[in-house]
Amino acid sequence: FDILTLTRPAAAFAGVRCRDADDQIFIDLAVAHRANLLSTDAQILALRHRLASLGVAVASVWMPMTPTHGLNATRICKQPNGTNN
Repeated sequence: FDILTLTRPAAAFAGVRCRDADDQIFIDLAVAHRANLLSTDAQILALRHRLASLGVAVASVWMPMTPTHGLNATRICKQPNGTNN
């Protein structure tokens, strides 16, 4: 599993303070690297909107990202004749 990891130095404070100090490192890293943050922690989920303004998407369940960034891919991929590709 170690071969799949990428070690990063500690990130600077992101400007968004989490009420749970143990979660702060994850918020700081996500903001520093504009990473998606997957968590079921209520304290992190409460910061969802503030983190979104910093380029961090927070989710409680894994949803693969698409190039459409959440737009309805079916609607975008409709062909001129009305069929989907």
